[in-house]
Amino acid sequence: LVLDPFLEGFLGGGKPTLQKATVLFSAFVPMPSGDDKNIDGVEDIIRLRIDDLKTLPVFNRHDLSTAVRSAVKRINGFPWYLAASIDEDDDFVVAVVCDKNVESLLWCCKFEAEVVIVNQANALENFVMSLRKFLDNRTFSDWVSTLDMHTLMLASEGFIKDGEVVVEARIKVRGESGDRFKLRETIDFFSPSRFSDVILVVEGKKLHLSSQILARHSSYFEALLYGGFKESMKDKETEMPDVDLMAFLTLLHLVYATGDANLNEGNVEAVLELADKFDATRILIEVEQFLIDQNPDFNLPLRLHMANKYKLTALQGNLMLKRSWTADDFKKIRQSDRYFLLSREAVDALFDRMIERGIY
Repeated sequence: LVLDPFLEGFLGGGKPTLQKATVLFSAFVPMPSGDDKNIDGVEDIIRLRIDDLKTLPVFNRHDLSTAVRSAVKRINGFPWYLAASIDEDDDFVVAVVCDKNVESLLWCCKFEAEVVIVNQANALENFVMSLRKFLDNRTFSDWVSTLDMHTLMLASEGFIKDGEVVVEARIKVRGESGDRFKLRETIDFFSPSRFSDVILVVEGKKLHLSSQILARHSSYFEALLYGGFKESMKDKETEMPDVDLMAFLTLLHLVYATGDANLNEGNVEAVLELADKFDATRILIEVEQFLIDQNPDFNLPLRLHMANKYKLTALQGNLMLKRSWTADDFKKIRQSDRYFLLSREAVDALFDRMIERGIY
């Protein structure tokens, strides 16, 4: 295994999220306010703006988190979004995704969609695809290849303007509203349930949890709960000193995969610290991916420090190898208190990158 020298520095010691926003140039006539409910179904428009095609991730059908995504829009009780990526043939691929799995374990819907790559020079030259599909909890997305990247990036073709590409979809959902499907049960960690068999006390608050779920995701809790004295702990209270309650609750939502975890700039460091403390490998990977997926301007000193401190190799590679470093980036890091928390190897790698970029 040969490592890039800059990564070696980190180990010794974005994919930037693209901006997504509503655009003024639309392939469709604006929808009336609210859902257009009629006997033929309910329809609405979703828009995705891609600011930099060069940073699009490689297509992964089984991991939608790697794709560039629009905001979610609810249509007839179903949450929808658009996703975009590049496939192995260097074609621009787009997916229409129904994200109902975050709300229900069993659902289905029929939909029709007209997906458009907007020609920003001539609306008559829009690239249009039509879909008519049946989706359920197992097949919740449909990917389609569109234009090859060479054509898409040619300014003369009209699809790219000021570096931006716009994708739109008019989605019509037929049949009954998705609201009829039962929502996932909300987990209340503060109350006993038929699955809880251990009680952890954090900052004086009793949390009723499942020993099996905790042990499956954390070697720390596996040793604590299955180290020969599980029966003595059942339904008894175990104090968890030096643990932040709000960060631990966020960690629990990630462990239980409730969909209610609210990772953000304010809590990501505390959640990472707990994931590392409890040796929760999957959660470390998930939080690392969160940091990778953020906008390039998202707290660079924090991400650099976390990558170095917890040896997050994917994040390290994203920052040191894929990022187009600027003088302002180095200035932000140098003026941050986190600069003094970096290892000597990380600082050396950082200065090597500065020299490579011709920034002195």
